[in-house]
Amino acid sequence: MVVTDGPGPNAAQRETMNKRIPAPFLVAVVTHAVMARRIVSVLSWFNPNIRAFAPADLPAALDYLDVRAEDQAGVIERVAEMRIQLSGAGVESVLDPMKAVITRLSQLRENIERSRRS
Repeated sequence: MVVTDGPGPNAAQRETMNKRIPAPFLVAVVTHAVMARRIVSVLSWFNPNIRAFAPADLPAALDYLDVRAEDQAGVIERVAEMRIQLSGAGVESVLDPMKAVITRLSQLRENIERSRRS
C-alpha cells in the first residue's frame, strides 16, 4: 500500500518501475491527488493489480489488499502515525481525516454484522 499526497511518479520513474518490478504485484495507492490516481490507471496497463483510492476509500483499499477486517483499524492508525512522523504536522491535521475513515469503517462493520445476524 502506498499512501501519498504527492503528484505521482514522473515518466522516467514509471518506466523504471515497469522494468524493475515484476508484474503482477498487488498494490493500492491512496492519494488525494487526482493526477496521481490517473497515473495509477496508466500503470495498471502494465500491472492490472494496481489500483488507486481516494483517502476516504482507505477501507476499500485495505479490502482490496485482503487485510482482515479485524486488522484494518490498526493499519489505519499506523498510517496516521507515519503521516504525522513524516509530515511534522500537528497531530490533529493528520488524525481528523483518519478519524472520519475509522468511523466509516466501524459503521460498515456494524452494517455487516447486522446483515449476518438477519
